[in-house]
Amino acid sequence: MNLVFLGAGASHGSDIANTPPLGNRLFDELADFDPQGWGKLSRDWQQEFRDDFEAAMLGFLTKGFFGAPLQWKMAEYFFKRFIISPTNIYIKLLSMISGRLEEFSIATLNYDTLLFQAAARTNVSLAVGSPENDQGKLSLCLPHGSSVICCEGIKGSKGVSYSYGVSTGGRVRIFRDNADFDNEMASNVFPPAMSYFEPNKHTVSCSEYIKSQREVFKAWVSSAAAIAIIGVNVHPLDSHIWEPISLTKAHILYIGGMGGGGAFETWATDQDLEHYSIVPEYFAEGLSELKVFFNL
Repeated sequence: MNLVFLGAGASHGSDIANTPPLGNRLFDELADFDPQGWGKLSRDWQQEFRDDFEAAMLGFLTKGFFGAPLQWKMAEYFFKRFIISPTNIYIKLLSMISGRLEEFSIATLNYDTLLFQAAARTNVSLAVGSPENDQGKLSLCLPHGSSVICCEGIKGSKGVSYSYGVSTGGRVRIFRDNADFDNEMASNVFPPAMSYFEPNKHTVSCSEYIKSQREVFKAWVSSAAAIAIIGVNVHPLDSHIWEPISLTKAHILYIGGMGGGGAFETWATDQDLEHYSIVPEYFAEGLSELKVFFNL
């Protein structure tokens, strides 16, 4: 099996405009999208989020502030804000592998819907969270969840609050459209099945599902013959991601620019990883290397 593993840099670099920002621009984008929520945080909190979004999010939650309204607006931002163009690299990626879906799986850490939109454009059916390929479908793993999925079986009316660390169970489903998303947001205080963007990656809704997704990711990394890592910064605190990669025997192709490539090489050397190569370019420029790597 071949695994394509996507991070923020992949979505950000998937087109020349209208793509999700990297972490250093995320707060300002959210504040602009949601001026009555993210934009109303105190100046001190705003600066903390600009300086280090993950650390600020953890501090905000552990100090007792209620994170659900902000999490909902972040999910709405990623669900609605970005509309794919015909030139998007995700479309090219899925077109490249569409004739050999049984040989590939994709894992993504991204909350946005660009990959789902690309699948619709290329008539590729996604099997979300399947441990192995469904016939004729491309298996997709979501280790940090997504704005696309919500948790059935758990409801909380407006006015209900809960502390950081609370988690709920249930089955997941994919939002059908904007109206479906809006109806759920209006009637349920529990946000989509999407991990908080903080060091622990805690997930409130359908936490057992997200836990199972991380086990799927671990199994895929362990069994893969070849892994392409695109736009994923090395972040050892995400042990559910980087420990499996440190143990893999797969050949790895890392695409993430000069900075990302340098950090990956340092980490790979520390882990005594042997079978890897680095493309010192971004997603669009590295697509030809990806094609060669997977013999497409």
